[in-house]
Amino acid sequence: YAPWCGHCKSLAPEYEKTAKHFNKEQKKNNAFQDVAIVKVDADSEKELGSKFGVSGFPTLKIFKDGEFFEDYVGGRTWKDMAAAMRVRSKEGDAYESATGKSTAQSVSQRVSGPHFRSRTPISA
Repeated sequence: YAPWCGHCKSLAPEYEKTAKHFNKEQKKNNAFQDVAIVKVDADSEKELGSKFGVSGFPTLKIFKDGEFFEDYVGGRTWKDMAAAMRVRSKEGDAYESATGKSTAQSVSQRVSGPHFRSRTPISA
């Protein structure tokens, strides 16, 4: 994310909807507690951006259990992002382990660790 980036500004409503969706699930159903949607200004956090290979904007990264997991290369709608997060959540892992079925229609991803603790989660 960079505040001057037009593509980042266009994407902002979608990740805000994604955050709102998970905030609602967390409060209403006590579900997806391991999901956090966080934005980091990689212009002002150059060292952090460099550490995770941010070379263009917007760049979406997925972390799992506090560690970098993968670059997000999926669709840019909130539903696409939510589905990607759901399959990577602990709840998605548990479903897959219990049933042997993929949760590709779901979402979850924990963004945490020392580099993200001071960042403000997006909440709508």
